[in-house]
Amino acid sequence: MNPLIYRTNVETLSENKSDAIFHNRSAFHAEIVYEALFDYAKSSINIFCESLDDRVFGSDRVLKATTRAIQRSVRISVIYQDRSAEDSRFFKKFNNYNGLHKVSLKFAPEHLREQAGNFAVVDSRAFRLEPDKSTCEAFVSFNRPALAEELEHFFKKNLT
Repeated sequence: MNPLIYRTNVETLSENKSDAIFHNRSAFHAEIVYEALFDYAKSSINIFCESLDDRVFGSDRVLKATTRAIQRSVRISVIYQDRSAEDSRFFKKFNNYNGLHKVSLKFAPEHLREQAGNFAVVDSRAFRLEPDKSTCEAFVSFNRPALAEELEHFFKKNLT
């Protein structure tokens, strides 16, 4: 799909708080989705990921959207599974916020470092679920509270 069309579609779904479930099939699509998730967030975003991949989290658009979220006092919690995340642009930029501005970047507990998937939950309503972290393919919705709350419960129970 044309990147401009994909971005426009994601922005429309986000702005309308659509309950549609759609796919993102590449790191570039994931970057667009994460930018929208950070911009959509009102109170919190919880991310469980492998490495804060620079193709996604290191893009200027995602870094700027994250900064805007911090300026709106959104609580950002990231649990990463691989220490290589500490070399990412995202980690280097926001690690100095760790503990301040409601930002938390933590290395995953050992028993969860080999989990198959990645996910993000925003405001107990929106989510991005990547069942196989090796593919960067995911399911996304901006308004599925029941599914988002299940992921958030897992995050809070196992990762915080």
